[in-house]
Amino acid sequence: MLRALLLGAGLLLGGGAAALAFPEMEIGRGDTDHEWPFSVERGRLACVAVQGQETVLFSEPWRTDVPQEFGNMTLPRSVVVSTNPFALMASLEDRALYLPFDSLETLIRRLAPFETIGRKLCAQDAGFLIPASGIGANERGLFHFPMSEEAFRIQRIDRTDREKDWPFSVDSGYLICVWLMGERTVYFADRLNDEDEHEDGTPRVVVVSTNPLDLALVNIGSNGLFVPFDGFEAMIARLAPFVSLGKRLCDQPRGSDIGPGEL
Repeated sequence: MLRALLLGAGLLLGGGAAALAFPEMEIGRGDTDHEWPFSVERGRLACVAVQGQETVLFSEPWRTDVPQEFGNMTLPRSVVVSTNPFALMASLEDRALYLPFDSLETLIRRLAPFETIGRKLCAQDAGFLIPASGIGANERGLFHFPMSEEAFRIQRIDRTDREKDWPFSVDSGYLICVWLMGERTVYFADRLNDEDEHEDGTPRVVVVSTNPLDLALVNIGSNGLFVPFDGFEAMIARLAPFVSLGKRLCDQPRGSDIGPGEL
């Protein structure tokens, strides 16, 4: 599950695994003159260097207002700190850790100086490294973070006149698959950034999954991209074929030009 995987990274950042020490620093709203982009006052900025790729993460502090016993823990949320819109898709589930933003451009502007600060940590300390010849040396590895458009497989899909079980509120869009921390993760976007600009200027994106927790938690605030459903059972039944189709995209070679009849 996406949340469990991302919170696993949060566990490491929060100090739960001393053997895997990422270079990190504590940072708070008053510690910098830059506009603060996060919804909590303090947290930890860390740099994860994997296979020569550096990823900056921000993690909220461990909560002290709830039990923190083995088997009964509320793990800290973590989000990617990047100016790459594709990399930010890894944080859809915990995006409430960002302060509310009116556009993707606003979020990126706020995050930019903190990505720079975080990358300096990797320059000071190599941290936890996985060599290119080691375990997980490709995009299917547990510590893989998609950081460029090349990591995504994209297929345009359109509703046909006879397609009654179409699950989306728009008649066309893009099915997207990416390997995210060891799992094939499928998204649907109503448009891409390089298309003609719309009024709000930002594509809408939802996770396409048969996991009810993903649908209930990850897509909070974006459910308008789905048609109304009577319940999760009906929603999952309609989404299941698109989950299968999307995951097949991830099996295509990187850079493939996938036509509508090839899947």
